Amino acid sequence: VRPDEARRTGLSCIYWFSSIGAFIVARMTRDALVLEIPDYKSQLPLIYIGLAMTVSVIMFTYSRIERKLRRDQTNLITLSVLVGGFFIFRSALNYQSYTIYWAFYVWVELFGAFITVQFWAFTNEIFHARQAKRVFAVIGGGGMLSNIAFGMFVKRYVNDIGTENLIYVIIACLTVCMLSVHNLGRQAR
Repeated sequence: VRPDEARRTGLSCIYWFSSIGAFIVARMTRDALVLEIPDYKSQLPLIYIGLAMTVSVIMFTYSRIERKLRRDQTNLITLSVLVGGFFIFRSALNYQSYTIYWAFYVWVELFGAFITVQFWAFTNEIFHARQAKRVFAVIGGGGMLSNIAFGMFVKRYVNDIGTENLIYVIIACLTVCMLSVHNLGRQAR
């Protein structure tokens, strides 16, 4: 990593670390909640069909809208919507409804699709091909470290804070992503 790329690379690594961390915690939370549903296995095929249709329609719609703004702006808007959605789900989980658990399942997969596509699309815009060959391995390493760190974090603290409260960890990670995107957007302009 060259000195002039260090800040962007570091911020991108933090962005990817936080993105992957949020997604890992979200999937663990989602799976723990779905396992509480009686006879969840019989409903899972229908959820996968609904999930494929939902993600396809929303990503198609998003691709039409996102072309109208800069990538950093679309990322910030999407991250804000995701944070708001997670706050809503955290409130809704107080009702312990199986319908909410399934909606959360779909939400997490939609979140994963958005966070990954947006990250790499944005990163491809702020680094040219030669830089990407050098720095993408470092940035990708942030995702690997995130797997380890958040896996250990959840294992250690889930019993203390509760499964539903892991959503606050997701929100904190997404907030870090928003700060990273904001700083990267200012720098890359």
